[in-house]
Amino acid sequence: MGQPAETPLTIRISATQVVSALLIVPPAPVACYVMAHGAGAGMIHPFMSAFAHGLADRHIATLRYQFPFIENGSKRPDSPALAHATVRAAVAEAAHRLPSVPLIAGGKSFGGRMASQAQAEEAMPKVAGLAFVGFPLHPAGKPSTDRAAHLSDIEIPMLFLQGTRDALADLALATATAAVLGGKATLKIIEGADHSFHVLARPGRTDTEVMAEMLDAFAVDVEEPYSHYAAVARAGNAQLDAERAGRATRRRDIGEGVMFKKALYRYVCLSAHLGEPADAARAIAQLLVIDPKSRAKALQMAKRKGVFPARDTETACAMTM
Repeated sequence: MGQPAETPLTIRISATQVVSALLIVPPAPVACYVMAHGAGAGMIHPFMSAFAHGLADRHIATLRYQFPFIENGSKRPDSPALAHATVRAAVAEAAHRLPSVPLIAGGKSFGGRMASQAQAEEAMPKVAGLAFVGFPLHPAGKPSTDRAAHLSDIEIPMLFLQGTRDALADLALATATAAVLGGKATLKIIEGADHSFHVLARPGRTDTEVMAEMLDAFAVDVEEPYSHYAAVARAGNAQLDAERAGRATRRRDIGEGVMFKKALYRYVCLSAHLGEPADAARAIAQLLVIDPKSRAKALQMAKRKGVFPARDTETACAMTM
């Protein structure tokens, strides 16, 4: 099977501003990554292209797009307000093109940070998660977590792909940041990679191998909760229906550790954003069995998002038990 074609698009940010974009849609995509570029190169950079085509091989669509400064040939990044507006316009375009596909926003370095700021400022419709390819935690040589302060305001899951030699993200600080975010954050450490995900020749690894490792990690993090978990959830629902008593048994049979709890929480988020209250209620009920603390967080999110507009959320959850 050949690579799916890149479809050129134009995204309107305002009455006077448009940017270029490229959409790649593999057969039956499990998600779409709305991918912004970094401060130093645009969407056609070889890294961006390789990442997008690699995700297509893993059943994930991508919409990558330009920020206005790159579109206009400037080297100076856009203001946060304009960058946020661009992120929102790209997400809206992806939602329009792929209305039934979960959206993951984010991008490389600067682009990922702008996406996270936009999401923290106001949740973007249909965005079920964020993924950062080298989150720029601080300027080079100035370790700090100030740039991560807004991440605690984000309610959806976040994936961090970070190299151990990244000069813009001290590994200890990146690890601590992910720990503070708790179950919302997954940190995938890429051994030996710098901010551009290059590796030195000495360890015996190649940039191609690093790219494959990143893409595989991305696919597992995105595909498992939003595709594979649907079957797991349905099996769990049947088990809950069949075994209304014996919570210890259900906990042993259904609770598959931290990864399963993360998948459940992400499924709640996805159901909330796609407007599927029955699925969200089921997932919250399973979280009650497995981990009341995680369940409480999911319940709060469901209330804020209005997942159950027709009836009380607690009642909805209770009906699934």
